[in-house]
Amino acid sequence: MKKILHILLAFAFVAISTVQAQKVEFTDHKPQYRKWQDSYIIDKIEYTADRTIFYFRFVHVYNAGSGITTEAVFYPKDGEYSWYLKGVSKNENFELIEIRDVRQNGKLLAAKVDGELRSMAAEGISTVFTCQVHFQRLSEEMQLIDFIEGKGKETATNHFNAFDVKIKTAESNDLGTPKDSEARIEEFNKKYNIQSIKEPLIKAE
Repeated sequence: MKKILHILLAFAFVAISTVQAQKVEFTDHKPQYRKWQDSYIIDKIEYTADRTIFYFRFVHVYNAGSGITTEAVFYPKDGEYSWYLKGVSKNENFELIEIRDVRQNGKLLAAKVDGELRSMAAEGISTVFTCQVHFQRLSEEMQLIDFIEGKGKETATNHFNAFDVKIKTAESNDLGTPKDSEARIEEFNKKYNIQSIKEPLIKAE
C-alpha cells in the first residue's frame, strides 16, 4: 500500500512540476521562423502564464507612381481569415483568442479588435502597422508551429504567414534581450527607409 502511495505521490509531483514549468513567464526576443513575404517581421514572442503572444509588424511602402493604396485588414476571432496556429511537429491547431494594440505608424487604432478592422495606408509616406496576436499558452511539446492568416491560405502571397516558428522555453539559450528586438525593428526600418517609430507597449491582460 505504501509503495502505491509513493508512486501516486511521485506522479502528482511530476504533474505539478510540469504545470508550474509551463506557467513560467518569459519573452523570446530572437524568434526563429521561415518568412513567407519580406514586408513583415515578428518582433518577439511573449509567453505569459496562459498565453502565447506574437508581436507582429508589416509595412506598406509608399510608391507615388503606383497609384495603389493598401488597406490593412485585421480579422477577429472567428473572422473570415483570422490567424491560427498550425502544429508542425505535433498535429494540433490553435485558434486565435484576440488581437490587441493595433497601431498605424505608432498611433493606436484599437486596443482590442472586436470586429473586422480595416485601415487604409497613409498617403505620401510608408505605413507601418503593428499588433499583438494572442493565442493560448503553448507547451514545449509543440516545438514547431506555423503562424497562418486564414485557414486554407497557407500559400496565399497576400497573407501574413510565418512557417516553422520555433517554440522555446524559459531555459532556451537563445531568447535574447530587448536590445535584440529593438535591433530587429531598426534593421527593418532601415531596409524600408522608415523613420523609427516608438510604440508604447500594452501589457497583455
